[in-house]
Amino acid sequence: MISKLVRLGQDADADVAEQLISDALASAVSAFDGFGRDVCRVAGPRSIDPTRAAAISFQNIEGARQRVQDLFSVDIASPLTPGGMDARSFVL
Repeated sequence: MISKLVRLGQDADADVAEQLISDALASAVSAFDGFGRDVCRVAGPRSIDPTRAAAISFQNIEGARQRVQDLFSVDIASPLTPGGMDARSFVL
């Protein structure tokens, strides 16, 4: 759905495109946040503090990265290479 919104925005008037892309970004952040929260809730018993693990928010990715590192001793960014991920690297 997110990819479709972005594609629709590419062919739309500027104001419509801006709204479609903004909606797509909000949907992507919301989906990632929900996924991250569920993973931390399920894996929480393996952390040093299950209550704090269940409360991690992925709305701020750097903050979530630090909390996951602190509670699970896992760096969620370790598979990424510096400069390897930017908007141009995604094919929609």
